[in-house]
Amino acid sequence: MKRIGESNEEKEEGSLDPNNTKLKIFRLDKEGMNPVFDPNITEYYFIAGPDVQNLLVTAIPENEKANVKITGNVNLKQGINMITIEVTSENQTKKQEYKIQVTKTDDVEKANASLETLAIENYDLLPSFDPNHTNYQIEVNDTTESVKILAIPQKIGAQVKIEGGQSLDFGKNKILVTVIAENGITIKKYEIQVYRRNEEEEKIWQEQKKVNAVQLNTKINTNSEEIKEESNQIEEEFINENQDEQKENSIFFISAVVIIALGIISFVIYQRRKKNR
Repeated sequence: MKRIGESNEEKEEGSLDPNNTKLKIFRLDKEGMNPVFDPNITEYYFIAGPDVQNLLVTAIPENEKANVKITGNVNLKQGINMITIEVTSENQTKKQEYKIQVTKTDDVEKANASLETLAIENYDLLPSFDPNHTNYQIEVNDTTESVKILAIPQKIGAQVKIEGGQSLDFGKNKILVTVIAENGITIKKYEIQVYRRNEEEEKIWQEQKKVNAVQLNTKINTNSEEIKEESNQIEEEFINENQDEQKENSIFFISAVVIIALGIISFVIYQRRKKNR
């Protein structure tokens, strides 16, 4: 979500930045890790069956000269395991950790810590809610001091804890929704970034909204005129085609009448000549 006043300039490419600690590729050798990988998301979840002993982790940094260290992915024990991927920048000045919470269990249902529903009253989440997507954004006006959150887990026995959203500051705010599965140990966190516009930003937003509305109406009117013009053209072509068809039918009818008449006249002449003989 682009903030008012933010620059559109492109940042230096990750492969050239000696401070870059982000991953370019991150995956397991088994299906099921969620959310879908995003370089800016650092917490992931995976449920493993009781027969899984090790997990192969592929972690490739955006800057190929950065160092990647993976721990916790072998000799998985029953219950919660934490795989940590530590990325150290090329210049050795920065570090960042990506984590995968792995629940090893023979009861997958009790390890379900996903939400069935996540919504905020009067606002739409961006992107639209998906149980496997954990990071969302909304933007609210300057008079909104709090938001009401609806969070329902997929499993009735799971618990939901909500932090934030009751007293919004101007600018960035974070709401954290934590789901604790029925087994009491598996957790999953959903994060909502809420941006509250200040009074000046609200004025700019309202003005932009008016401009957008005018542009939309202009586009609709233009499209309507184009559709009307095209419709008239099609109607005119249809009429012309019908007229041409009617002309062709008339010519055909007249020709047929003439041919029949000539045939009758020829027959009468033939009969008279035959009789005179």
